[in-house]
Amino acid sequence: RKLGFPVRYKFEEFISRYAIIVDASKRFAMLKSPKKSCKKLLEKLKKGCLRNSRAAIVQGKTKILMKENAALVLDELRGNILRSYVVLIQGWWKMIRARTCLSALRTSVLLLQRCWRTIHYRSQFQRKRKAVLLMQTSVRRFLAKLQLSVLKKEKREELVKQQVI
Repeated sequence: RKLGFPVRYKFEEFISRYAIIVDASKRFAMLKSPKKSCKKLLEKLKKGCLRNSRAAIVQGKTKILMKENAALVLDELRGNILRSYVVLIQGWWKMIRARTCLSALRTSVLLLQRCWRTIHYRSQFQRKRKAVLLMQTSVRRFLAKLQLSVLKKEKREELVKQQVI
């Protein structure tokens, strides 16, 4: 089995396994006709990643036949592409997680700020109210004493007038 083409894939298997190497927009067109799709895919691979290697890939009547080194090159290329997608997905996932944590942190900070402002302004208002009430009390006391002294003075004058008569 070491001679010839030891790696063999049916057209559908080959496309499902290695179509990821080709542009994403062209992958959907490949699924319609497996034989034609394999031919196009092989042409692209030979022009692209396999042009410098001595990897041999042949299209048979029902299968794609490959030498061992061609399969290794394609698998390595496929693995690199899949790894890049994994990194991309992980990056997006980390970003979403960080965004969620940031949103929760922002909500918590806003809640703390709101509570602090409520406590601060309420205590400030109560201090001012207490000061105003103290001033009002002092003014009322002063006015009451003034009125009392005026009334006492009038009462004395009235008593003096009554004694004089």
